[in-house]
Amino acid sequence: MDLRAIDRSRWPVLSPLLDELLDLPPAERPARLAAIGADDARLAADLQTLLAREARLDAQGFMASP
Repeated sequence: MDLRAIDRSRWPVLSPLLDELLDLPPAERPARLAAIGADDARLAADLQTLLAREARLDAQGFMASP
């Protein structure tokens, strides 16, 4: 899913869940994401998109230096 396809009006719901997922060890994220997806598959898909984007930025060294 393209990041631009995420509805901005969903950000109040997405933001705290994204923070929660980012605070988890990477190995624990899939289980939490699956639990979220059991209630709202679209929400889980949006979160997965955001997590993938964060991982790409991290791999590129984004914010690694001032």
